[in-house]
Amino acid sequence: MKPSCLFVRNLLLLTLLVHGICAAQTITWQPTSGPSGGYVRALTTDDVGSLYVGTSGGVFKSTNAGDNWTLSANGLGNSLVYSLAVSPNGAMFAGTFYDGIFRSTDNGNAWVELNGIFFIVNAIAINSEGVIFAGDEEGDSEAGNGGTVYRSTNNGNSWTGLHNGLPDSPVYQIQIANDGSIFVGMKDGMYRSANNGASWTLISNGLWITWISDIAINRLNNYIYVSGSNQS
Repeated sequence: MKPSCLFVRNLLLLTLLVHGICAAQTITWQPTSGPSGGYVRALTTDDVGSLYVGTSGGVFKSTNAGDNWTLSANGLGNSLVYSLAVSPNGAMFAGTFYDGIFRSTDNGNAWVELNGIFFIVNAIAINSEGVIFAGDEEGDSEAGNGGTVYRSTNNGNSWTGLHNGLPDSPVYQIQIANDGSIFVGMKDGMYRSANNGASWTLISNGLWITWISDIAINRLNNYIYVSGSNQS
């Protein structure tokens, strides 16, 4: 379980200054002006460039690259937000700590709680067709007590547990590759699905880590990077 204590953390904004087409890049970081809402646990942007941050105190929104922030808590309250994702149709989804998943269809101004099968939602990923995948750290009666991956094909109105080939284990990360393959990092390894979650294959061969906490995909060359530990 991820820590839930409150603490103020600022975001850092990465600025790339490119001098000419062939010149080397100069990379600098600068802090944003907040938000002061506790630990920052999730980041996403919408199609107009607004930045959304999930924190221990809800979702904050900035429309000017982090210079100013607004708490977007109407319907969400001060839920601990662990994951954020934006659908191709513009809907936004926030996964929380024991408060389930919320959806906003008006750029974060108002939120509606969705089906209450979720507990600790560490990860949300949405493919190019708008199919949503959510990873739970703790399961319901169907999945047991260890967590699983859920799928929604109707904008979050209903969800299906994806258990064919996945262990009863906490889910920490979900990423979707260019070809639509879904990669899931769990406490018990890394899994891949090539059929929208209908079945899963363990692909941890060669990894000395078993607890997969983060996944990143380089979409230019399809390289996949993972991090984690052997913590049990």
